[in-house]
Amino acid sequence: MEKYPDIIPLVDKETWDNVYKPDIDSYLLMDVLEKEREFINSHEPMTSLEIGVGSGIVSKYVKKLFPRITTFCSDINPYALECTKKVHREGNLIKSSLIESIRDESIDLFIYNPPYVPTPEEELHQSYISLSWAGGKDGREKIDCVIEHLWDILSPKGIGYIVIIQDNDPKSIIELAIKHSLKPKIIDTITLETEKLYVLRLLPIFSMDE
Repeated sequence: MEKYPDIIPLVDKETWDNVYKPDIDSYLLMDVLEKEREFINSHEPMTSLEIGVGSGIVSKYVKKLFPRITTFCSDINPYALECTKKVHREGNLIKSSLIESIRDESIDLFIYNPPYVPTPEEELHQSYISLSWAGGKDGREKIDCVIEHLWDILSPKGIGYIVIIQDNDPKSIIELAIKHSLKPKIIDTITLETEKLYVLRLLPIFSMDE
């Protein structure tokens, strides 16, 4: 826990051991949100939703960038919700795996750092912590489900950001997004020794923005 001095005093060891730790993907996503700040502000967002909230640091950063926004933080992992409650006290917590409990057209800013690692099916249900990284076939089980239903929960001015990796087949994900009435664009990428990370921006298909 020594890498996370701001979080260490806030959570107990059991909680921390069962939560996805902030990593390069988390910080890439936060960097993108900062770079996109002017664009996001132009849409005047009032609500944000992060699913798979993990430690809560991304939603906390969203609140810092956009002080007027109301942040909703969703996770099926009770340890993640407990950690988020301590790290981001202003977050509104939702115990849910994806977006099935979210009202239609209610989210202005959607954020998702999904479980994107390709894994055998059985690893999807081994433990709470495995839920944060085990992505099933091609790492796409949760990603595809979210993209197929994101249109429903985004407001007309809504913006979505999702982290994906090369193994997920970004081209195929972009095609899926278009099929489901979304306008996708790769905003940033970083190449590591073992994988290539992307942040994909998703807008409603009728949006006038590029």
